[in-house]
Amino acid sequence: MSALISGWMLSLFNSVGNFALTVVIFTLILKTAMLPFDFWQKKLARKNAKIMKRMQPKLDALRAQCGDDQQGQMLYWQKSRELQKKEGYNAFGACLPAILTIVIFITVFGGFNATVRQRNIDMVEAMVAAYDTAFNAVWEEMDASDTEYTVAQKRAAAKPVAEEAVREAHAALYEDGFFWIRNIFMPDTFWAASVPTWEILTGTGMGRLNISETDLNFQFNTQKDGLMDLASVYEAKVQNPLSDRTGRTTNGFMLLPIIAIALNFFSMKLAPQAQQPAPPPSMGGANAGMSAEEREKMQKNQMKMMMYMMPVMFGVISLFYSSAFTLYIMISSMFTVAFNLIYNFFAKKNDEVVEEAVAAATYMTRREYEEMKAKEAAEAAKKAAEKKPSGGLFKKPEPAGPKADDVNFQKVRLNLPNNKKPVVPVKTYENTQKPNNNQQNKKK
Repeated sequence: MSALISGWMLSLFNSVGNFALTVVIFTLILKTAMLPFDFWQKKLARKNAKIMKRMQPKLDALRAQCGDDQQGQMLYWQKSRELQKKEGYNAFGACLPAILTIVIFITVFGGFNATVRQRNIDMVEAMVAAYDTAFNAVWEEMDASDTEYTVAQKRAAAKPVAEEAVREAHAALYEDGFFWIRNIFMPDTFWAASVPTWEILTGTGMGRLNISETDLNFQFNTQKDGLMDLASVYEAKVQNPLSDRTGRTTNGFMLLPIIAIALNFFSMKLAPQAQQPAPPPSMGGANAGMSAEEREKMQKNQMKMMMYMMPVMFGVISLFYSSAFTLYIMISSMFTVAFNLIYNFFAKKNDEVVEEAVAAATYMTRREYEEMKAKEAAEAAKKAAEKKPSGGLFKKPEPAGPKADDVNFQKVRLNLPNNKKPVVPVKTYENTQKPNNNQQNKKK
């Protein structure tokens, strides 16, 4: 998969011609392709959060019922899992975004490393070829002259010409900069040189390109240039001609890593954190002997640590690996921040509309309230009629009036979320009351 990404990026680079722009286009294509999953993940996270909020009273009741001993905690965990299944809580879906993020990160990181590695191999071979071509041309020209020159004289005359040819070839084919960064294939730091040393080029480990000598397809002529091995060839024909051209020894100013870390941390803050019930107690493990509340607290701390770990990991990579991958992290984080802000905005608006609709449905209108009170009065009158009070007279039921009921009507409310009052127009009793016949006759 990493080789596929590397080949795709090199093909895209051949069409674009600038590697920084290639990284931007590649990142936007990848993030756009991942948008359906991002929508699904956000929707699932919101659904899980609502289910967890609805389950919380039941979980608290289960915790109090099961107790804090080992057997009770195991029973609590089993019953909480059953409750999750019944309520539709997707525990795997809560962990899937983190798993997929790590898989994509490892795959893209491997693809970028392979691309940077191949790009440096091509650059070294092209620079050595440009050096040898110019060096041999001067050497042959001096051999063809009538004057006899020593080997040292030929080397001294050919070397500056060959170095200038290397600088011209590099400027024409491999000038891969990005604003303040001189070489996008090297880290944007104060201590990184714009041209990699032989140790960085062929070394293994963090910040090394891991290019073996067999990967480099060039030879050297000891008799002409006096170089004894590939390391000295690289230093003389590539590193020295390309170094210190402007008097600046650093490759960058560490701005790209700082921006990438800040954006990544901000994107993690915008993403909702998955909420899950407490994990089961382990026999002899780290959470053995802990209560359910303590295990939930430990789980939240672990999730919080994971939230901070990703930006820190990205920061370490930004300081030791190519600026191209740091640029990918920055563009990806910018895309994620923009997506989260837009999604959260519309999701909040949708929640407000739903809450108002629920609130409107849970409040009685004036007409419904009066019909309910009239029905209650009729039932009370019917019950009173069935009884025979003293004196043989039936007690006449008092008609329901608006004075006492106006106060009661304002208190009628059914299960309104978050105790928010809905914006529902309510007609007053006076506006709905019909005038009696005497009032109509007086008007006439």
